[in-house]
Amino acid sequence: MADFFLIGIFITPVILAAVLRVNANYLFLSGALGYLLSNFVAKNDSLRSVFVNNLKLSGSLSNDIQLALILFPVVVTLVAMIGTVHKRGLLINLVSSLAVGVLLTVLVVPLLPSSLNLMTSNLWNQLKNIQDVVVAAGSVYVLVRVLISRPKHGHPKHSHGK
Repeated sequence: MADFFLIGIFITPVILAAVLRVNANYLFLSGALGYLLSNFVAKNDSLRSVFVNNLKLSGSLSNDIQLALILFPVVVTLVAMIGTVHKRGLLINLVSSLAVGVLLTVLVVPLLPSSLNLMTSNLWNQLKNIQDVVVAAGSVYVLVRVLISRPKHGHPKHSHGK
């Protein structure tokens, strides 16, 4: 059962990126941004006290808040970027989508309730063994794709000085 749940976590962003035709490069970068937000908010005493005092949380930042901080940029990007990939680009977008799936799975699973027994799964152990390589390769791939797809500025048809 845990393996199916892990596969569901992995495949959800892949399916959403394809169905909504969202540029998965930006989803990957949003997931990385969410991870940074989660880490910096969790380690910042003044920001943590805002959550603790205003939301009546325990002394440490809860997993739910960390999860929200990771997923919020991804969800915003998902909604804001609907339709940014043409149908002919869906196949090339698939590689980035798979990288998003791995990244989010690796980031989200440790924050989920331990009662789900996801981290005792054989599939999770296999993913943990290759996570560094997969996330690094996905990061390089996404960076190259972003740099290649940047807008190209040509010379205007008309001279400005004439």
